[in-house]
Amino acid sequence: MSASIIPVIFARLDSRRLPGKVLEPLLGGQCVIDELLVQLGRMAEQVPGVIEPIIATTSRAVDEPLVHKARLAGVAAVTDHFAPLKRLSAIAAAHPQCWLWRVNADSPLLLQPLIEFAAAQLQGMDDQVHVITNLVDRSFPYGVSLEMFRAAMINAVNLDQATPEQLEHITPVTQQLPSRAVFGVTAGDLDLARFDPGVRLTIDDATDAGFFRALWTDPDFQRTRPGSVERVNYAYNRRRSGAT
Repeated sequence: MSASIIPVIFARLDSRRLPGKVLEPLLGGQCVIDELLVQLGRMAEQVPGVIEPIIATTSRAVDEPLVHKARLAGVAAVTDHFAPLKRLSAIAAAHPQCWLWRVNADSPLLLQPLIEFAAAQLQGMDDQVHVITNLVDRSFPYGVSLEMFRAAMINAVNLDQATPEQLEHITPVTQQLPSRAVFGVTAGDLDLARFDPGVRLTIDDATDAGFFRALWTDPDFQRTRPGSVERVNYAYNRRRSGAT
C-alpha cells in the first residue's frame, strides 16, 4: 500500500501586497482556503493515498482567524514558527511515515491529474527518492505546482544550519539533494503540451485578485470541472491573453 499523502496548506494573513487575501471572498463569494478545502476533500475521495489536509500557519495573533477557519472546517491546524520550513518540520515529526504535499494558499487552481500521477509513483518507489516535484524542469504555469516531500527527509534537515532562503521557501532544500533523490514531473508526463511557466496563476496582488474574481464568475470557466486540465487550460489562456 502507498504511503499517505498529507496536503499541507501554507497560509499567513499578513501578505505585504494583499493582506488577508486567503480569507477574502474572491472566488465567487468563497475564499481561497475554502476553495482549496473543497478541492482537497474531493481528491481525498478520488486519489489513493491523499488524506485530510492540514492548515499550517504561525502562532502569531494575526493568524488566529486561520486557526478558527480550520476549526470551523473540521480540519487540523498547526501553528508554529514564522518560517515555513520549521512549520513543515513540525508536521513531519508528527507524521514520519507520510509524504507532505505543499499547497500554497495563494494558488487556487489545483490540477488533480498532477497529484494522481505523483501518487501513482509512490507504489514501489525507491527509498532513495525524497522529493517529487514539477519545479525542476518547469513546464506548468506558475502557481500550478507540485512539491511532495518524504517526511523522513524533512526530519533529517538540520534547522539550525538551514539558510534563511531554505527556511522561507523550502524549495532550496531540494537543491541540496543528489539528483537521484528528486523525481521530476513535467507536463509531458501527463501527455500535455508544455505551458509557459511565466504565466502566473497565483493571487499575489490586487490585479491578480481582480483576475480571479472575474474568472470565477465566467460562465465558460464555471462549466469546467475543478481540478481538471480543462479548467487550468482555460485560466491559463485567459491570463496569457492579458485578461483581467
